[in-house]
Amino acid sequence: MVRPMKKLTIERRRPGRPPSPISRSRLIEVAREVFAQKGYAGSSLSEIANLAGLRKASLYHHFPSKDSIYLAVLDELVHAIRDQFIASEVPLGGYTARLEDAVGRALDYLEANVEGARILARDMIDFGPFMQAHGQETVSLTLQMWANFLRRGMDAGEFKKQSPEQLIISLVGMALYTYATDDISSRLLSVDSSESRRERLMVPIKALCLQQDLIHFPEPAPQITPVAAL
Repeated sequence: MVRPMKKLTIERRRPGRPPSPISRSRLIEVAREVFAQKGYAGSSLSEIANLAGLRKASLYHHFPSKDSIYLAVLDELVHAIRDQFIASEVPLGGYTARLEDAVGRALDYLEANVEGARILARDMIDFGPFMQAHGQETVSLTLQMWANFLRRGMDAGEFKKQSPEQLIISLVGMALYTYATDDISSRLLSVDSSESRRERLMVPIKALCLQQDLIHFPEPAPQITPVAAL
């Protein structure tokens, strides 16, 4: 007995859907690069789509507007920094060790995401779309979380007594601006690796926070005198 052949079912692609779908996280990476280079006003969905190898219509399957992908870029950055702190809330000993771990995690993340640092710093200063939406509340909650940690460290006698809110604003400003101005800070600090920049940042951070300041600044890189000046 000859069995009838099964009818082949071909799944039709929805209009605008790319033949090889790109992940949402990859689109955020591409958008971060564009926004970091050109700012929010100078960027467009068409440019992001082209760089991602998509048609603009395909981009709409993930993000319906430029605002939505811009907010996604900064949401990812702020939430990731907050997650670095939450991971350090697991007891590691005293508050000093937890501070070093939390700050170290945050600095490592910013080192790997200098473009995101640049976008966030610009948006905070200009009170851009992120701050005008939910960014102000998101950033404030994250800063308050860190301030509460600093307050507990002060109460425990490990951190200097001062305003924890002002302290965290100073620390964030120092770290964020260092990475947002990546090219300038690298030259000024004479650093040639992420590890050395991390170490240099940890020195003033500890000096501002810790009760006992037995801290030594790293030796500055030797300055090479141009041959023409000899």
